[in-house]
Amino acid sequence: MLRVDDDGSALDLRMGDPAAVPAKKTVAPMKVDSQEKVLNLDSDGFDGKSADKIGVNGWRVVRGESNTDSSNSKFAFAGCPRDTGTNMAVVGTGYLLEGAPCWDGNVLVTQVNTIAPPDVPAWAVAVHALEAKPVSGDRSAEAEAICAKAGTP
Repeated sequence: MLRVDDDGSALDLRMGDPAAVPAKKTVAPMKVDSQEKVLNLDSDGFDGKSADKIGVNGWRVVRGESNTDSSNSKFAFAGCPRDTGTNMAVVGTGYLLEGAPCWDGNVLVTQVNTIAPPDVPAWAVAVHALEAKPVSGDRSAEAEAICAKAGTP
């Protein structure tokens, strides 16, 4: 039930075209004229947890690069910030090879692992690349850790 005590200017509900696909709608379904939170209607605590206790918060990408040279084995490491109170964990990984194409099978990525002690969220990513066939020139490998503040269950 919706009750309006004034002329309705504080709340603007918009129905839109009911036949339109949700992804194609360009107007928000509701608009209010205040930034204040409504008592007992705060979605930040709707499930009993605040936003900083769940999901992905404060994310950042950390990259680490191997030496750039002609050696046949490359190892790269990227770690999430471990400053006191940061409590960041790996939520995604990636890698990049520079100086050698990966599509021809001459250089292979043999390892992309997360690193974590027992019972602790992963905090780092290790990448290893190896020549399957000789490749001329210098090359490097880069590890990528996508880090976010770890929520509490």
